[in-house]
Amino acid sequence: MMPVLLVNSDKTKAVILFKRDEGKGASVKIELTLAEGTTKSDKAPKVWKVDSVEEK
Repeated sequence: MMPVLLVNSDKTKAVILFKRDEGKGASVKIELTLAEGTTKSDKAPKVWKVDSVEEK
């Protein structure tokens, strides 16, 4: 199984989805946003902040 990375069109939010234990374990969802003060420029380095981690 491969993790899924979803990024919105303006590249300010991202969601990572995956399943533990080779697809047999819990589902995990991690939501990230650009940290405050981080520029939206494509060439500038990004600093991401984890908003939530949900495991089912």
